[in-house]
Amino acid sequence: MKTIKILSITLLLLLSAQMSWSQQPGRLGENLRQRFMQIKLREMRRELNLSEERFEQFRPVYIRFEQEKQQSSKGILRGAKAMRDGDLTNEEAERLFREQNEKARKLIDLREKYYDEFLKILSPQEILKMFKTDVEIQRKITQELKRRAVERRELNQEQNILP
Repeated sequence: MKTIKILSITLLLLLSAQMSWSQQPGRLGENLRQRFMQIKLREMRRELNLSEERFEQFRPVYIRFEQEKQQSSKGILRGAKAMRDGDLTNEEAERLFREQNEKARKLIDLREKYYDEFLKILSPQEILKMFKTDVEIQRKITQELKRRAVERRELNQEQNILP
């Protein structure tokens, strides 16, 4: 049950971050993803207290993990949008539920696959801390993106009000 809760929270955070990334057109979205990756790597190094040598071993594995995680979570967005719209038939809702469960299973499989790779570099405690830090970073990024979106909306409204 605890694993399901953790997976659900992780999935929601991934959805939030992925939605913001998908809203960025072309090159701008790619630059944003690269900046997020740099932030994540910097935070991981700091939180895990990695030496230069260990960080150089960790970095490529983490980047591959993040890229695969991003690919695995892509289709989840479409389902989340359909759920928000609320215009689903029972059959569509059931199909969507099953598809999202399958994608969640793929994310769990991905974490298990990379656990063995991370274990070559990190201790089990450090791996748990890494996953926890990853969730915290996603939460912070999502909050910041939402804050900036609100600011942009407010600024746009102010500009529309002014003569």
